[in-house]
Amino acid sequence: MADRTATPDMFDFNIRIFHEAINRLLGRSRDKRYKKGIINFVKDIKEFVKMYIWILNGKTVWNYKKKNEKNE
Repeated sequence: MADRTATPDMFDFNIRIFHEAINRLLGRSRDKRYKKGIINFVKDIKEFVKMYIWILNGKTVWNYKKKNEKNE
């Protein structure tokens, strides 16, 4: 049986499709601040999903943030 541990990479594809849909939807938008706000909102959702999966896998939020600081 396959390993059923959730990984953040599973959601990258769906987030990319969602991000592309929003870009197409707002492609003709003149208000760049509105477009930028929605794109940042999508990035926040992606970050939340990754942290949620990290917690479901038995790790703590503190360790998740510490790991991300190393990657940047």
